[in-house]
Amino acid sequence: MSDQFVTLPRDQNQARGLGQYAIDFLAGKFAEPGDAAYAAVERFHLDSIACAVSALACQTNAPRILRREALEYSSLTPDPRPLTPLLGSTTLVPPEKAVVANCSAVREWDA
Repeated sequence: MSDQFVTLPRDQNQARGLGQYAIDFLAGKFAEPGDAAYAAVERFHLDSIACAVSALACQTNAPRILRREALEYSSLTPDPRPLTPLLGSTTLVPPEKAVVANCSAVREWDA
């Protein structure tokens, strides 16, 4: 387990600090995360997917509307870019539409 910590000062740009940390991490300047960190990431990921599936199954308002918009937009607008599926679907839509619809489903129960 790593004993390294990075403190981001309050008076500095947090986004830049996080970005620099990511660059430094990928460059190997920090130790690999321990098993506990990987387990926490897996737990958070599974929780977010379960929330999304539940929100979609319950047909909650925002995820349903944003999902429908993504599907309608995709069928009306040919897009030369690579497309991506919506959660629980094999239908491909523009990435930005999938991000909004999928994130809405993941975060629905946090409201």
